[in-house]
Amino acid sequence: MIYVSKERFDETADSLTCRGFDFAITVNAVVFKVRNYLDRPGEFTVVSPKAVEKSPQVRQLVDYLVSVLGGQRMFFYDAHGEVCREVDLQTLDFKAGENAVIQNRRAIQNGHETDVSFGRLRFFPA
Repeated sequence: MIYVSKERFDETADSLTCRGFDFAITVNAVVFKVRNYLDRPGEFTVVSPKAVEKSPQVRQLVDYLVSVLGGQRMFFYDAHGEVCREVDLQTLDFKAGENAVIQNRRAIQNGHETDVSFGRLRFFPA
């Protein structure tokens, strides 16, 4: 059974604005927090739990994101929970290559490093 809650977010810091949707998707008692940015339709990032392994729940999550929400690219954190990497939608294996990695979705804006992680903006000195 899959249960979904969805919340719109608009986060602004300095001149950096992120917009999209945060999802809490429960698959057989496992809650996945998933983020989708409006400027990247069809791309979903699973931000929690981190370092998730292949499982029937992950398969159901990916299938749901693809079939119901139109997902075309999925990103999960690697085993260390620090680097977000694209997964193959069929095998759920991490893809290789530079384009398949997101370094925690960080951006440098006006002298600040901005972490646009699930549900909040955090600032770090440049």
